[in-house]
Amino acid sequence: MEEKYKGVIFELDYGKDIKIDVKDKKILAALAKNSRISPTHLSKIVGLSKDAIRYRIQKLKEKDVIRKNLLIVNPFIFFTPYTILLRLENINEEKEKKIIEFFINHPFIIWFGQCSGEWDFAINILSKDVKHFDMLMKEIKTKCLGNLKNYETMPIISLNKYETLPQSFYKELKIDVNSLKTYFAYGENFGNNKVGLGKQDINLDEQALKILKILSNDANAKIVDIAKKSRLSVDTVKHRIKKSTENKIILAFRTIINASYLHYHGYISFFQLLPHVDAEKRKMFESFFNFHEETAFVLETTGRYDFEVYIFAKDPLHFNTLLREIRNKFYDIIESHMTLMVLKDYKFDFLPKGLLD
Repeated sequence: MEEKYKGVIFELDYGKDIKIDVKDKKILAALAKNSRISPTHLSKIVGLSKDAIRYRIQKLKEKDVIRKNLLIVNPFIFFTPYTILLRLENINEEKEKKIIEFFINHPFIIWFGQCSGEWDFAINILSKDVKHFDMLMKEIKTKCLGNLKNYETMPIISLNKYETLPQSFYKELKIDVNSLKTYFAYGENFGNNKVGLGKQDINLDEQALKILKILSNDANAKIVDIAKKSRLSVDTVKHRIKKSTENKIILAFRTIINASYLHYHGYISFFQLLPHVDAEKRKMFESFFNFHEETAFVLETTGRYDFEVYIFAKDPLHFNTLLREIRNKFYDIIESHMTLMVLKDYKFDFLPKGLLD
């Protein structure tokens, strides 16, 4: 398939014959937590020389296991994020490609995936305000004209967790995740600090924006290169990155791994809680997913559903076991739920072009 139609995390190519040994997996695990970790620190974790580490990383890129280095930015400092679900009908392959390309190039879309289930496409998009969101929806409807059977929208009110590999992956490798904190720089938020709607006391000045723009294209850009491109001193760049992480502007530096080649399936589960659920039980429900070993991204939403959870599973049977666990644990507060299987995700960018223009 053409390069632009490749998946980012998921591609449904679980049978691809790619050799990834335990040392490769340890490299991937560390990079998925902090893409800017140095070869020196990686060598201590993996037990290989720095040259061997660099060689293996290059090979993992050539094998297409390592996809990109992603800067995860607090989306709420810019605009309000929304989830959009689309159901299409009477669509041929040519029209579908045009719609997919439209979403890939859309200046305000963070994540976009093709799914199996009740909805064909799931989208996370940023909007300046209600009027801007109305304009975005009209644009999407026009693009899908004649093929849009149904759609649903949900404002996202908080981002609670942001992982690119499941925590069970670290457990299988016997890696103590907390021990990786030693290797983090710039005061990065090692954990998953909840961010959401509300007053953001953040001043994004010209210097901060320059640095974010450079890191959005390459989250692993060297400090000296950032300094040259931004025309700032090295010390200033280091200071500004550190302050941006401390102020929850930059949430994390993550290496995006092709999870399909590690034999993971991706699912999005939506949960609607009963109206009478009190704050304590709601908090328990939220905390369960924040600490669950198989969850990647956890979003709190408003509208038809209360939570949107991205889940890794080894196969459909494994996912069914996880879902049964959730339903049994919270049978008294879940009113309804709906799940989509991610067939392929075409875009993943926390700083889409519309934010930086």
